[in-house]
Amino acid sequence: MKNTLLILVLTLINFAYSQTISEFTLSKDIPETRLGIWEKGDYKSLVEIDALTINFRNAVADYSKYIDYTYTDSLSKLFYNQMIKRYKVAIEQLEKANNNYDLKNIVLYYGLDDVERNIESSAIVEENVMQFVKNGKAIVYYKGDRIYTLKSKTILTADEILNRGYETKVYYDIPENCINIYYFHLGW
Repeated sequence: MKNTLLILVLTLINFAYSQTISEFTLSKDIPETRLGIWEKGDYKSLVEIDALTINFRNAVADYSKYIDYTYTDSLSKLFYNQMIKRYKVAIEQLEKANNNYDLKNIVLYYGLDDVERNIESSAIVEENVMQFVKNGKAIVYYKGDRIYTLKSKTILTADEILNRGYETKVYYDIPENCINIYYFHLGW
């Protein structure tokens, strides 16, 4: 009986603490510089193109260091050289971009070159935009209206003992209508 009660209490405690909701503030200013636009569903995020370019330049510098000092095998060098090449193309696009540039025009993804992904894969751009959003350095519109806060809801997911992780949704009012979903897998 005691064991059953203990298991029930521990399960309830785990359920009670298995989700976290937080709120963060977005940019209140509109910078006097070129802005890039990232649209996803009902959300439109605007970020400074020059700041995004700096992030990409830093990534090129980091990947160059990996090639020069860390990795000696040919596959790693090929991987990082192809990443550097894509980043340099993205930097060129951003340098030529006008205000309100659609950031989905930039093809930037992790991995070796892939013909199918070279068409419209912008995973790295989306990650960078979301980092600006979470750091309060982006202007965000939701259903056409400017918003100044977003919520982040992290849920512990556990289908099986080895298949569990955390799912984080960033949203304005309804978690199902989110600007970003991130999943971190803890199991095998």
